[in-house]
Amino acid sequence: MLSGPPAHNEAVHKARDAERQAVRRKAAWRLFVDRGLTFEEIGKALGVSGKTAHGDVMAYKEGLADLTDAELVRARQAAGLDGIVAAHWKRRGRKANAEVILDAFQHEARLFGVNLQRKDSYTADQVLGVLRSITALFMEIVQDPDARRQFSLGLRRKVGAIAGPVVSEQGPEKKTG
Repeated sequence: MLSGPPAHNEAVHKARDAERQAVRRKAAWRLFVDRGLTFEEIGKALGVSGKTAHGDVMAYKEGLADLTDAELVRARQAAGLDGIVAAHWKRRGRKANAEVILDAFQHEARLFGVNLQRKDSYTADQVLGVLRSITALFMEIVQDPDARRQFSLGLRRKVGAIAGPVVSEQGPEKKTG
């Protein structure tokens, strides 16, 4: 139950109504485009009148008009991917269907750029390279065995579980092979 001033409660109700309407409009659009249903059939499927279904489809279409060409292509492809996933979802336990679903998810990630590495981030190999360089410099400059041991223990404690062997008390680990 909502608790708060009446204006707050009213705003929450309006937000929930707007969300329900947006979800219904998208569903109406999908039924219209993907299944070719009439407005009466869409209304019946969504529990609204045919007139409301018509309004929902037209409102969704108007929203699409505000999109750029690239966004429209992306939206069309995303809808196609949703259809592919929906068609295979019931049989996702089968290897062939699972592969189709995973391929669709990978394509969706590329489509929306969620698979891209941030330009301001570093790979694990880059971070390990910097750690090895710092370690090599420290071991070159510091000759005190106790200081080297403390450095080695501290570095292992901080990054050892993540990075594996980065440093020994004699100096950086050398890659063999």
